[in-house]
Amino acid sequence: MSILRVQIENYKSIKKCSLSLSDINILIGENGSGKTNVISAIKYFYDNLLIPCNDESIFDVNNKYSNCIKISITYNLYNLQKRCKQQLSANKSPHLSYFQKIVNMGTKGLITITLVKTKDKKVLWKGCNEKERALLHDLVPLYLIDSRALDLTDWSNLWEHIGDVVKTENKTSQLIKKDINNIVTNEDYRLKNFYDELKKAFGNANVKVEKFTPKKYARVLSQVYFEGNEFDFKDNKLYHFSNGTNSFNYTKLLIEILILISEKKMKSPFIIIDEPEISLHHKLVDELSERILLTNKNIEFLISTHSPRMIKNIMMNDSENSNVFHVRTIEQYSFISKMRLFNAKTENKSKIRITDQHANAYFSRLLFSIEGETELELFENKFIKELFPVLKQADIINKVMSDDVVKKIISPKIRRYSTPMVALVDMDKVIVKNKDINSFKIKTDLFKDYHVDNERYYYTEKRKKTYIARKRIGAMAQKCRFNYLLPFFSSVDTNYETFLGTIKNYFKEYGLVVAETTAEGMLINKDNQFKFWDFAKKYIFKSNNINNIELHYNSFSRNDKLNFLRLLFEGKSDYILKLDEIKTFNPGIANNLYNVIMDNRIIKTSGWVSRWIEFFLCSTLNIDYDDQNTYKNFKKTIENKSMLEKLQSEFIDNFGEIYEVILIMEKAIKS
Repeated sequence: MSILRVQIENYKSIKKCSLSLSDINILIGENGSGKTNVISAIKYFYDNLLIPCNDESIFDVNNKYSNCIKISITYNLYNLQKRCKQQLSANKSPHLSYFQKIVNMGTKGLITITLVKTKDKKVLWKGCNEKERALLHDLVPLYLIDSRALDLTDWSNLWEHIGDVVKTENKTSQLIKKDINNIVTNEDYRLKNFYDELKKAFGNANVKVEKFTPKKYARVLSQVYFEGNEFDFKDNKLYHFSNGTNSFNYTKLLIEILILISEKKMKSPFIIIDEPEISLHHKLVDELSERILLTNKNIEFLISTHSPRMIKNIMMNDSENSNVFHVRTIEQYSFISKMRLFNAKTENKSKIRITDQHANAYFSRLLFSIEGETELELFENKFIKELFPVLKQADIINKVMSDDVVKKIISPKIRRYSTPMVALVDMDKVIVKNKDINSFKIKTDLFKDYHVDNERYYYTEKRKKTYIARKRIGAMAQKCRFNYLLPFFSSVDTNYETFLGTIKNYFKEYGLVVAETTAEGMLINKDNQFKFWDFAKKYIFKSNNINNIELHYNSFSRNDKLNFLRLLFEGKSDYILKLDEIKTFNPGIANNLYNVIMDNRIIKTSGWVSRWIEFFLCSTLNIDYDDQNTYKNFKKTIENKSMLEKLQSEFIDNFGEIYEVILIMEKAIKS
């Protein structure tokens, strides 16, 4: 790699950033996050290397007092200088003085030059003179492919780069010209008279033909050699092919040409590709990724992409020589974090298991981790998304907290990217009832994900909410003997409620929401249990079984009715026990009660979650629940601000735990 570091200050949306580069560098992030501004800053730097290029749109539009931008690039010329020294030792090249200039640049192969531009003033350069800038422009040339602006059927600009490959030293050019003149003057070809007449015509018109530069001469010579200047693919014109095919072939051919330049010339190309995946089938993304990965080390890439496929390919195959930079907008400014890629020795499982879906998480505005089908159906419901639009901004990912390998792939904390993440887990991920005594055991798996050892060093309120709270949770689990009621191990013990509340508040400090029981318990709770019972009787339970269910339901206290309903819908009781566990801890449970639950249980994926949420929302607004236009009518109704606020208020009163999750998501996305 020849560009070691890029530093940018006060350029458009970038207050300050420093990118340490490798052979392959990827920029990811949402549209508008600032990826293009990184590319634009580098291009502006290169545009000014040879001649001043004024552009007043480069300044910070959010701060009128910010009137000075700085862009610094640190070049690593070690490999180029090594090649130059070999040429100098051989003492055969006609370009020895040129090679010596390269060897003399920088300190130990490193040179940093800085562009400073102040409003209404000329560009200033620090760290080099004009000749050195011209030399760097030639040694580390910039090539930019903007897939959105590419003319996919006109590849004529490729001849410029081909000319770079073929361009020869002056002595060789003179020999070629001599050979061409010999052919033209050869009487067998009968060309001499034509050219003599043309020369005379030019002279009479007082017109001269400007001579080619060596590069242009090489370009035309190449076109003569290939007998044309238009590119075809598989013997067909380019317009016969799709945009994807042409974009892929253009990019691939340019890379091949630049490889030749890096091998045959004293150059180390720097290639920027903006959204190379546009119009490409994922198999072509795979092929392009592979070509980039196999490119020699004399070429450096900076790629801006929205393709999870490309990120996955890079992370699976070349973490050691690659960087992924995550760009995120916070309060109108771009913040760039360097992701931690997989360690080939210690994270091989994660490297092997990463999928497109996992890589998609790196592009999210907000990650929401869940643990089961109930949560997925709940938070993907289109009605609740209309009620709380923050849910539309979240990408839901499943079982991150319970799968250690997936957690290592996706977790922003582990991978070190700046996307906020909210996780929802059941209470049984934290505590489990002991078998022999009326107490709870603390599971340590969740605690190990956080730096709990640092909590003792926190001050005042933060220490109280973390370190002291965690110690209290452990003590209560070990020492407290909470009151419970059979048959379901239900509990109205205020100390037990305090225990669960302390757990919830502790993990909330780390962006983790712990349900009091399960997701089913969030949907069926003490605030809505009677509404839910009316709904279930009418729409869920089979009519021939409802009498037996209702007979048992009516025999219970209010809290046992709630536990009974949760168990019927594959939830858990207050003591975080499912039906089979209750049977184990309470073998004396009545068979007819056990059987009525077993025989009438509603499975998680039956659709009851969506039906319950939609029934509640529609009945609150007096909208027909089972109408084919229900969703359309619902959306139209909540366009009225007062109706929306009324519905949100009712939802909060009846689904407090669900709203708690939504509040944390809203807070996270603003952070």
